[in-house]
Amino acid sequence: MKRLLLILLCFLTLPHAAKKPSPHTKAIALLKEIKAKGAEEVLARTEGEIDQKLPQKNSEWQATEWAAILKGVESGDSLWIEVAKKLFVPAVGSPAADDLAASLAKALPVAPTHVLTLIKGLEIDIGRKAAKYFTSEICSPTCGKDEFVAMCHRDTTVFKALQKVRNRKLASEKKQCLDLIHAHLKFMTPS
Repeated sequence: MKRLLLILLCFLTLPHAAKKPSPHTKAIALLKEIKAKGAEEVLARTEGEIDQKLPQKNSEWQATEWAAILKGVESGDSLWIEVAKKLFVPAVGSPAADDLAASLAKALPVAPTHVLTLIKGLEIDIGRKAAKYFTSEICSPTCGKDEFVAMCHRDTTVFKALQKVRNRKLASEKKQCLDLIHAHLKFMTPS
């Protein structure tokens, strides 16, 4: 019995590798911070970090909290989409809104229902004109001729993902996205 207690004691005093926090941990913390301090303050702190540090290298950019938020949104996880929704309103009119739209565009094929739900609320949250612009950027982002093949593949993937959405409450947003993709493909296809 003493031997067992000694082994247990030794095991408990050994340094253990820290557990990696779940992806939800940071999103939950941000949502709590947004609730406590307001989305404007959280956006200013996280996105403002870029202005203060002016990262020069990609590795410096990737180390910022704003980059981590955008990567979380790209995952399509419902908590990260909620973070994007909360930060979108104060971001309108700044480059942060374009960053969020680009991340939501990447999340669309992974989590079309979550992203369409966010799009549904945009008109109420930011107004019809701005909502139309950002819906276009999320559903069918602009690109140059060099990105044509990648964008066609992305549009096809998004098209297939949107076809699987069966929520009738999102039918209008689904149709709007599909129409934007059709128009984008038509525009990008060489004559």
